[in-house]
Amino acid sequence: VKDPKFPAGLMDVISIPETGEDYRIIPVYRKGLDLVEIPKEEAGYKLCRIVRKMHVSGGHLQITLHDGRNIRFKELTDEVLSYKTKDTLKISIPSQMILEHLKLQENMYGLLIKGPKQGLHGKIVELKTDVVYPAKPLVKLSTDKGDVTSLLDYLMVVGSDKPLVRLP
Repeated sequence: VKDPKFPAGLMDVISIPETGEDYRIIPVYRKGLDLVEIPKEEAGYKLCRIVRKMHVSGGHLQITLHDGRNIRFKELTDEVLSYKTKDTLKISIPSQMILEHLKLQENMYGLLIKGPKQGLHGKIVELKTDVVYPAKPLVKLSTDKGDVTSLLDYLMVVGSDKPLVRLP
């Protein structure tokens, strides 16, 4: 973020050039969103959750990310078609190139970004997506505070074996 009056949100990187410090906005358990100091090499990318995927005019595919970005794909490759909602993309900043695609599946590393357990993180143990209304899809995480069950909408994938970003 270069403009001091620009709003910042989840997973945004804030750099202070005078001191050479970089921070990322991350949810912390029982605190809410907080600044976590990160190394210089981690300041060059951010993780974004896919919230919507749709076809737009011209036969293009467009995905919307949690921070309001829209990415339009003119060519529908197999990789682009494999992007699903609730997956996570690792995006370089400021060039906004897609570096990595993290699928929502078991044995990935997840972070709860909403709800009463916001800020807890760990391995995804179980996904319950095939539920019948009025039940909601659930996820079970193995955290350092024990196994935690939460709504699937509250989860963001942040890595495969270990998180790609520094977590508190």
